[in-house]
Amino acid sequence: MKLKFLNLAVIFIMMLALSLPVISGSPVKTFDIKENTRIKITGYSMYPALTDGEMFDCKVADTYETGDIIVFEKGNSMIGHRIIGEFNEFVFTKGDNNALPDIFIIDQKEIICRIIE
Repeated sequence: MKLKFLNLAVIFIMMLALSLPVISGSPVKTFDIKENTRIKITGYSMYPALTDGEMFDCKVADTYETGDIIVFEKGNSMIGHRIIGEFNEFVFTKGDNNALPDIFIIDQKEIICRIIE
């Protein structure tokens, strides 16, 4: 019984994750950077690549690929994480210092810029 419930839960979570881009509709950027800019990193999710308090250049690009450190908007926050995978116009991200990947899927339209190390 427990195994059947676990299988159903996994299927439900996978279906929900795949439907998120459809549910969320078209992304709207609050932080819309038109040109290259400098940003200050806060937090430790990208340590050691990016350290709390450091300043980095952030470059606007037309495309982003696996391995890029990107800045994207979620809620009222900007998050800087590395792209670990791609599917069509969506990317999957993870902080280098985090144990698990992010639980959300990022539409490339939500990406603000790429961090230049």
